Amino acid sequence: MRFRPSHVKPHRAAAAVGLPGVTQVAIGERVVPRAAIRAVTVTRMAERDIDGQLFNFSVYLLIAAVFLIGVVEIGWRSRFLLATGFFVSVGLMSLMDVITANRLAYWRIDVTIEGGETLALAVHTEAQRDRWLALLGNA
Repeated sequence: MRFRPSHVKPHRAAAAVGLPGVTQVAIGERVVPRAAIRAVTVTRMAERDIDGQLFNFSVYLLIAAVFLIGVVEIGWRSRFLLATGFFVSVGLMSLMDVITANRLAYWRIDVTIEGGETLALAVHTEAQRDRWLALLGNA
């Protein structure tokens, strides 16, 4: 799951924490009665979004291999060997992108409501996580 910030306005959650009479919680586009919340699960997620860079790396190395086969087996001229070197170097740059990619860390909060439906929301900071847990923990 990629990081998708919750689209709930922060003032709703902050206002709801301070008001004991709040009976509903807005989670994403849904408004859920607090009494309907059955369980709250928090998971810290960390991932690296490297699928595109790995695809680029494999494509450039495949093209370099085709040019190298053409030079060695088919007898293409040496100028195609330069193209092989070019595609290998671009492929190695793509590999460096993969190696230096940063991890994205976020917290996933799964809220199980009556009927077994699970609503998921993702928050990026610990303050947001604590605010949501305070709001949902009192349910």
